[in-house]
Amino acid sequence: MCEKWEGWHRALPDGRAAPYKCPAGVWTIGLGTTYWMDGRPVKPSDDAITRDIGRQLLLKQLERYAATVDRVIKAVIHPWMRAACISLCYNIGTGAFAKSTVVRMINARRWGEVPRAFQLWRNGGGRVLTGLLNRRIDESALFMRGVAALGSAPAVAPSPAPSVYRPADMSPG
Repeated sequence: MCEKWEGWHRALPDGRAAPYKCPAGVWTIGLGTTYWMDGRPVKPSDDAITRDIGRQLLLKQLERYAATVDRVIKAVIHPWMRAACISLCYNIGTGAFAKSTVVRMINARRWGEVPRAFQLWRNGGGRVLTGLLNRRIDESALFMRGVAALGSAPAVAPSPAPSVYRPADMSPG
């Protein structure tokens, strides 16, 4: 879900992506990542990357956000619910996510109120941004698919050792 909404920014003619400053003023590359595999922050002088490298960086960075979701969500949730939360956390940051109404509603098992809580995070620069609103609608729809599936599929309890799904062809070498 994150790849869909982050987009492939600052693409060069050969398809690689160069570093750019995001609207929040943070140096970013590819699919919205701000750090390299070794933890160094992205700088404007860094080399452009391929889409495969961009996906690997995204997956690596998502581990941090997955850990936050697993730490603050106390309710048993379906993997789709977790994926929606990881996408939101990645977009708004770990501190904001941990203190959010989304987390409070999930931990209270007030499933019907969660989509509205997701949509509270639709503003940028003091105004509603269509892209953010559409992302929140997408995330909350995935979350509610997980709610519907809770009775028919295994749910997952937050794990002390978070993991992020890694398709075999995307695993860092």
